[in-house]
Order: sequence, then structure tokens, then C-alpha cells
Amino acid sequence: LERNGLTGTFYIPRNVGWPTMTAGEIRELGSRFEVGAHTLDHIALNRAPDDEALRQLSGSREWIEEVTGKPCRVFCFPGGRYRREQLPLVRGAGYLAARTVELLSTDLPCRAEGLVLIPTTVQAYPHSPLAYTRNGLKRRSLVNLFRTRAFFSWRNWCELGLALLERTSARAAFFTSGDTLGRLSKSTNGIGSRNCWRLLLQTKTK
Repeated sequence: LERNGLTGTFYIPRNVGWPTMTAGEIRELGSRFEVGAHTLDHIALNRAPDDEALRQLSGSREWIEEVTGKPCRVFCFPGGRYRREQLPLVRGAGYLAARTVELLSTDLPCRAEGLVLIPTTVQAYPHSPLAYTRNGLKRRSLVNLFRTRAFFSWRNWCELGLALLERTSARAAFFTSGDTLGRLSKSTNGIGSRNCWRLLLQTKTK
């Protein structure tokens, strides 16, 4: 990202169940990129009572700020799971924006309950067409459901991302991509994730 002049936000939980990054590595990352919160224990917030959800939200922000020495104002819901009525808790914990997993979206971020909600265009993970369909139905997005139909024409998330990036570049729309912990090195139909990111970067710079 840095070599290609791109910015990025890394959402990091304190505990996730397997080795991730040391405090020193997170601090070094935070000196070059934005670091956002991802709860303390990588829990599904939609299943948590309000007091536990607030503890996870506030504690995560405080931990990120302590490690990086910088304000933490963005949050990403683990697994994209949350209840709409929890958005005031996110805002109350000190965040200004939250990343969702509304997939295949090229919409601009929107405001809700005092927060800026940031959707996702493509995620670096081999979701099935059924998963994309469920995602669109959950969010009642006819546009995203239409794009899901087109997914059958592509073999993997990389081809899907390239097609959507070209479309958004032509229409000056909004494109965001995301990866998840531990998945960057995995391949997709024989195409490495790193190669996919390289192709996306080449398309971006055309």
C-alpha cells in the first residue's frame, strides 16, 4: 500500500484466539497507517448485552490509543454483526465512523445515529454466490442483489473486484476493499491474494 501511494485502515482486536501482532508492530503500523478498533475479544456484538458491548467498544478504543499513541475514531464490527439499536453505543464509545460488511456496495458512506457508516465493495475472501445473496437480502439492497447475479460470471473475488473497480472508476463512485486476519496469504482459485491486490492496484493507477 505505502509503496503504491495508497492509504488504509487496519482494524485490530486485542485478543483473537491466535497470534496476531505485537504491541510494537501495531505501534509501527500506526505510524504509517490508520489503526481502527475491532473489539477487545473479537466477539459478535449483536449477541452481547449493552453493558458488555460498551465495554468491548470503549476498551478497544482505549487500547488502540494506548498502543499507537494516536486517537482512534473508527471501528469495524467483527463479522459485520451488530444490531441497529447498538449504533448509539458505538457513537457513545467515542467513534466517529464504523465499517460494515455490506458487500458489493459502491455507495458513498452514509450517516446514522451520529455515525458515518462505511460499506464494503469487495472482501478478499472466497464468499459463495449464496453468501452474497444473503448479504443483499439482509440489507434489502436490490442493487447489490443485481450485482450478485453478475457474480456468477466471475471465478473469484479478484475478478469481481477488478470489474467493480473499473465500473466505479468510470462513474466516480465509491470503492472499498477489505481483507481479514490470517487470510492474506491464502489463494483463490489458484490466484494468490497478493497477486490480486497487485492487479487491483494496476487497475487503480490506469
